[in-house]
Amino acid sequence: MKVFLNLLKKEWSENAKYFLYYYLGFTIIFIGLVAYVCYDGYMKTQEYKQFVFSYDSILTPMIFSFPVGGVIAVYWGHNSLFKRKKMIQTLTLPVSNLQKWLCLFTIYSISFFIISLIWNNILMISVEAFINSLEFVKRYRTINNWSNQVIKSNVFIFFLLILLFIQSIFYVGLFHFKKYGIIKTLFISIVIVYLFFEHTSSMAGFFGGYNNPFKGEELGLGIDEDKYFAMYNNSKLIEFLLFIFTLSVPIILFIASYFRLKERELR
Repeated sequence: MKVFLNLLKKEWSENAKYFLYYYLGFTIIFIGLVAYVCYDGYMKTQEYKQFVFSYDSILTPMIFSFPVGGVIAVYWGHNSLFKRKKMIQTLTLPVSNLQKWLCLFTIYSISFFIISLIWNNILMISVEAFINSLEFVKRYRTINNWSNQVIKSNVFIFFLLILLFIQSIFYVGLFHFKKYGIIKTLFISIVIVYLFFEHTSSMAGFFGGYNNPFKGEELGLGIDEDKYFAMYNNSKLIEFLLFIFTLSVPIILFIASYFRLKERELR
C-alpha cells in the first residue's frame, strides 16, 4: 500500500500542473462565453421587448466539458506512461502492473471527475448568481436551473457514467495504437457510434416505431398509415438494460486496457 501511495504521489506531483492549466483555460473560456451570452441576451431583450436568454448556450458546454476533459486527461496519462523517458522511470518502479494501472485510473479518471464536479458546480452557481444580479434578468425571472435542478437530481451519476464510458474507449485506443492513437480512436469511435445509433433506430422502425430508446425516454409506435402515433415511455426493464449497458461496457474496456498495458510492458 505504501508503494502504491508513493506512486500516486509521484504521478500527481509530475502532472498536477496540467490539471491547473486545463481548469484555468476552461474557466477563462467559460467566463468569456457567459459574458457573450449575457450581452446577447440583453441586446435581444431590448430589441424584442421580452425576455430572451440562451441559458442552454452556457449549460451545454458545461455538460460536455466532462467527456471532453476526460479525453484530455486520458491523453495526459498516456503520455506520462508511454513517453520513452517516463516509461523507463515508471517501469522500473517496484510496483505491479495492476498498481500502475490503478494509479493512472485514480488520477486521470476518478480524481479528474471529482475535481471537475466540484469546480463546475462552483462555476455554475457563481454564474447563476451573477446572471440573476443583472438588471434586465431581475425584471423578468430568476435563473436557477443548475442550483435547484441539476444538483438535486441524479444527473451526476449520468455525468460519471458518460465520462467513464468515453474514457474507457480512449484507454484501449491509446494503449493499442502506437502512433496518432487519439486521432485514430476518435475516428473509429465516431464511426461505431454512428452505425450503432443508426442500427438501433432501424430496429425501432422495423417494429413500427419512430424513436430510439438510446436517445430518450420515449418510444413511439405507429397506429396506422395516417402518421398517428401512440407515445410510450421506455419500460423499467429498458431503462435498467440501458444502465447495465452503459456500466458494463466501460468495465470491459478498462479491463481490456489493463491487459493491453501488461502486454506492451512484456514486449
